[in-house]
Amino acid sequence: MKFIQCSFLILVFATPTRAGKFTTGLGYLYPEKYRRDNEINPLPFGLSVVPMIAYRGGRFSLLGPRMSYRLVKGVVGLNLNVNIAGDRYKANILDQRDTAIHGGFSLLLPFISLRYEQDLSSTHNGNLVRAQLRLPLPLSQNFFLRTSFGVEFVGEEFSDYYYRVDYHEVGLFSYYNPGKERNLLFNLNATYTLTPSTALSLNWSHKRFGREIANSPTIRLKNFNTIGLFWNYTI
Repeated sequence: MKFIQCSFLILVFATPTRAGKFTTGLGYLYPEKYRRDNEINPLPFGLSVVPMIAYRGGRFSLLGPRMSYRLVKGVVGLNLNVNIAGDRYKANILDQRDTAIHGGFSLLLPFISLRYEQDLSSTHNGNLVRAQLRLPLPLSQNFFLRTSFGVEFVGEEFSDYYYRVDYHEVGLFSYYNPGKERNLLFNLNATYTLTPSTALSLNWSHKRFGREIANSPTIRLKNFNTIGLFWNYTI
């Protein structure tokens, strides 16, 4: 398993980045406070203001912490992916939960994407599966909407790591041991092109937790939103 994980990472990092386009810029991310008494920034790097770094080539693409390599191109696509997932959480005497490095693959069909991810960093040793319906909505030459609706299935190891309360952590929170779960996802992205090389992008993501996660003593909101605003410049 370790050999497979290392080979996967080497494949992605060794991919040449020629004949593509780089995008840079600056963005602001605001996640709604859905955890109880979180003492740290829940975003992957603990930052709300983040640099925008992206690259799109023939097969390799990079968008922030997410990297993809296209194995199969065409109407039906198959990608290898590496990304950072999960949220950072620390409250009272609870052990800090950290983000994990996920690896996996995604199957891309017209208007539908299927994604499988597995923890490569031994943070929670779990996995998740996402099935999403994607609808691009070009409104004008300069204004473009993308929307998606989907279901996220998280394994027991994933939900246990992020949403449990163990016996040695009981104090402000009561003991809780969740199982595997299904969450609902909705995303809306609006991009407005200012010039041939610059654009503004507004992103709204909504997640509705399933019962196993929503009933965790660490969860304050069963539904929460994340908003992102980015200014992009293409080199």
